[in-house]
Amino acid sequence: MKKVAFSLVAIVTMGASAYADTSDKISGEVSAFSKKVTQDGQRDTGYTNSSVSINYQRSLTNEIKLNLGFIGNNVLNEKNNGDFGKSSAQLRVSNLAYENSDFGLSIGRQAIGHDWFGDYFEAAVATYNGIENTAIKVAYANKRNGGGNDGALSDFTNRDAGKATLIDGVYTINDTNKIQLYYFGGSKFFTAIGGKYSTSIQGVGLSARYVATNEDSRSGKENGSILNIDGTYTMDNFNFKAGYAQTGKKSGVGSLIVYGDSGNPFDENDQFFGIDTSTLYVGAGVTVSKINLSGLYGTTSYGSSDRSEFDIAISTKIIDNLELKASYADISDDAGDKSFTKLRVIYTF
Repeated sequence: MKKVAFSLVAIVTMGASAYADTSDKISGEVSAFSKKVTQDGQRDTGYTNSSVSINYQRSLTNEIKLNLGFIGNNVLNEKNNGDFGKSSAQLRVSNLAYENSDFGLSIGRQAIGHDWFGDYFEAAVATYNGIENTAIKVAYANKRNGGGNDGALSDFTNRDAGKATLIDGVYTINDTNKIQLYYFGGSKFFTAIGGKYSTSIQGVGLSARYVATNEDSRSGKENGSILNIDGTYTMDNFNFKAGYAQTGKKSGVGSLIVYGDSGNPFDENDQFFGIDTSTLYVGAGVTVSKINLSGLYGTTSYGSSDRSEFDIAISTKIIDNLELKASYADISDDAGDKSFTKLRVIYTF
């Protein structure tokens, strides 16, 4: 059954390529991923999986497009039974989209594209750009799905906070300053309101965001919040970053991350969004020829414990469409040390 699920996506990939109209757009990737985890006092875990994904777009008119996206992940090896989960394939993207110069509307399975909506959803998403320097996005999301090409996929379900509504507005003050305000929440358990200010000039970037949740009693959590300040500097082939984050004292970020987030700077730090945490981090990166090298170090204080994490990652293009990525994360924690080693090979088309 595992091989059947993986082969189904591969067959669709080859079939779509063979029969696509010249005006159609097809893209995708074939990848292999390996992960090993070692931790004090517990057995090592790990797995290797392969993944195939294909994205297909057909223009029905100049303004209406059909988007489809398939993905299939297949476990190749597990250090322990169940480390990966189940092999599966699914139609992750399936939507009809309308877009003109001012207005856009897409209905169906899709990524919403927001700091606090990192998963895929069955959703209706509307955008409006008809007001000068202003971008508005409104989304209503039903079922959601998590998982990428580096692990087991999950089904589209109404788990956790259930249906969600998002209202987001971005105002561009000038070429270097931007402000974003948003409201979102689930039909169960919570609502959230927040904002982000960002500025950049001559290679220096600075952003600050604050979000707070209002938890319903059914969530079983106190109200949550996070303040995150992040600075960057880019010079030629080098880049640097530093930041600070503080979460709520009683419930951390509350239910804030139930729809998937993209705000954790670390590779593996699951305490970044924890209860009453303070985090400091610094990082740097360099690009030499076709090689990208980056590192990040940070410390997180939570409760009466401390955690530090050092991440290092390297990537290179072997040929134009073939990329190799490797990363290592070392975590020192009062509760026990861990290390994560990852290797990924990706062919894109």
